[in-house]
Amino acid sequence: MESFANRARLPEPAVLRTVIKVVERVNDHWWSLPERAVIPEKVLERIDEHVKTMTLILGTCAA
Repeated sequence: MESFANRARLPEPAVLRTVIKVVERVNDHWWSLPERAVIPEKVLERIDEHVKTMTLILGTCAA
């Protein structure tokens, strides 16, 4: 994220705070969306795994 911020000429602290907020919001909302009930189970499993993986990756980058 630091490299992205520098290339985009954005302040690193602001980019990192935004990443943290996005990760938090995804985790606050994704798991309880009522629309999850209509997503096929296999697709939902893959999306869930991706969300979990990206949460770890982005959380580590922002830390």
